[in-house]
Amino acid sequence: MDIVGNILILLGSILILIGAFGCLKYKNFFSQLHAASVGDNGGLLLILFGLIARDGLTLFSAKIFLLIIIILLTSPTNTHLLAKLAILSGASKND
Repeated sequence: MDIVGNILILLGSILILIGAFGCLKYKNFFSQLHAASVGDNGGLLLILFGLIARDGLTLFSAKIFLLIIIILLTSPTNTHLLAKLAILSGASKND
């Protein structure tokens, strides 16, 4: 399981790096927000699942699983609020 865990951690790190490059590439705020949220959420979840795979079923992996649930509940809400505040402050979708 160490190999699977290491592969998941590596893929998560690559996804976070791709999301960071997407933030630099795009000039539109909403495109940057999308790149950041996909890279951050997907990468972080892959890294956390990789840690669970490496550690096995222990108390540590149960805590990580609870962290995954919290991230899945809060991260889309934060992204939505950022986008809504950008629209309310007058940001254009075409910039």
